[in-house]
Amino acid sequence: MAIFMMISGFSFVAGGNPIQQYEHPKTALLVLDMQEDFLDEKGKAPINKEQIPGVTAVVNSLIDEFEKSGQLIIYVKSEFPRFALGNRIRRHAAMEGSLGANIYSKIRVSGTAVFSKKNTDAFSNKEFEKYLVDHQVNRLVVTGVYADQCVLETTLEALKRNYQVKFVRNGVGDRSEKEVNKACEKVQEKGAEIIDYKPNTRIK
Repeated sequence: MAIFMMISGFSFVAGGNPIQQYEHPKTALLVLDMQEDFLDEKGKAPINKEQIPGVTAVVNSLIDEFEKSGQLIIYVKSEFPRFALGNRIRRHAAMEGSLGANIYSKIRVSGTAVFSKKNTDAFSNKEFEKYLVDHQVNRLVVTGVYADQCVLETTLEALKRNYQVKFVRNGVGDRSEKEVNKACEKVQEKGAEIIDYKPNTRIK
């Protein structure tokens, strides 16, 4: 099993513990895999090119709003080992140290909370999970790509841990609208709230 994990670039993570009742609970904006290889039209594995401008605009607007209100903004990006077998399936996208693994140039980076992962689920990075707990986060506003893969898996893991989740439908992207709709249906069934964000409004 350990050898498979090393060469495939994936890890298997047991479900985490439910979060506690916090004295000062906070909301955090989660920006998932908004990277060059997934959002630049010349990237190695871009989402549907028609979705790129809209998703980018919504995520940047949310970043502006959260920054303005002093709320937490967290970026998570995929960085896969260079010799993982799964690289061929992913078209060698988002490999460790590559330009394609960088956060998309049109996405504004606010703050220093940037975490990497080698698995679809952001909670596979225990430092990410510790950051949420240390900052007493109990609500997540989820954005990013791919909607029916990393965004979906991270949302499901958050719900298992009893986070309140707002899944921003117009702030996630995938190969098609069908994939986005599938992800919305799956997370809604598990308890996430689906929202469409309107620029210059505060999420309650």
